[in-house]
Amino acid sequence: MGLCAMALAVVACQQPEGYRVKGVAEGFKEGDTLFFFKVMGDDKPTDTIVVRDGKFVIEGSVDSVTLASVVAPDGSAGALFFTEKGNIDITVSRNSMPKVGGTKANDAWQKVNELQASFSAKFDSLTAPLYLEEYSSEMEEKVMAQYQAVEQEMLSKIIDIAEDNIDNPLGYFVVTSMAGSKELNIERMKALIGKMPAEYQQRQEVTDILKQLAGAEALLNGNVMPDFTLPTPTGQELSALAEVAKNKVTVIDFWASWCKPCCDEMPNMVSLYEQFKDKGLGIIGVSLDTDKEAWLKGINDMNMKWTQMGDMKGWKSSVAELYQVDAIPYMVVVDQQGTILKKGLRGESLAMFIEEKLQ
Repeated sequence: MGLCAMALAVVACQQPEGYRVKGVAEGFKEGDTLFFFKVMGDDKPTDTIVVRDGKFVIEGSVDSVTLASVVAPDGSAGALFFTEKGNIDITVSRNSMPKVGGTKANDAWQKVNELQASFSAKFDSLTAPLYLEEYSSEMEEKVMAQYQAVEQEMLSKIIDIAEDNIDNPLGYFVVTSMAGSKELNIERMKALIGKMPAEYQQRQEVTDILKQLAGAEALLNGNVMPDFTLPTPTGQELSALAEVAKNKVTVIDFWASWCKPCCDEMPNMVSLYEQFKDKGLGIIGVSLDTDKEAWLKGINDMNMKWTQMGDMKGWKSSVAELYQVDAIPYMVVVDQQGTILKKGLRGESLAMFIEEKLQ
């Protein structure tokens, strides 16, 4: 009984009521400091930690688990970790990637970090051609397609880790962080949320994500596009579906006069329109401008002869929110009934798709 009591006392010492970080600081001198941010992204550090014998300690209570960070004041080194109850091991190094572990969420977080690091070299190799002095739009499109395929592979592996840890902060963090990713399958996201503990599912963040997913489902290929009404340059209120009904195929082009990639893409759109307008192609330009004069000037300067709409609310446009647009240019291709055929195409890929649909 005495030995059992001693063993229980040891276990109690090893498992603190809160969290206890045992840190190793590689490449730091005696007395160097580290900033501790209990919530990643805070403007001011929660505490300043002093390095002694190449080590440091952080202790705290767990009222709620957060993604915290330890960072060198000059930004040369740092590590992220979850303030999960238990003993947490961290290595912050000026010469290599950080390491974390010791608790379930932090062990899994280390796996995510290692996975991302392993894919980093692949991404660098793929994008290397884009740093050449000259590269064609075809090359850019090919590289980006390859990049997206590799990114999808990485995201899939990260989601697998999250699913294995859906009952702890790591799984919750990954799923909620990736909720807005267009690469993430809606059904899988809903399934992951369904596997979360009830306490997680009841959080406002998850409720908002489920609402967002419902909106994304409405935009899936094969569904009829959500209709919207916006003013034209002359002030006439125009229904998008009414305009779509005039054409065999319509491209809804989200753009803005201040957006350089949009302006770079516009010669392709002009060429596309001229080539296929008599075969049933229509284009609806939806502007995310806030300056009407700049909008009208852009339409004129770039010879955009198709239908234009915009409420001059920029990113606050209700239509941009409705279509979950987070980057422009962004294209949505629909048929005469407004059925969504394809999203996200541009350049040669868009032209080939339109030609196929209008044969």
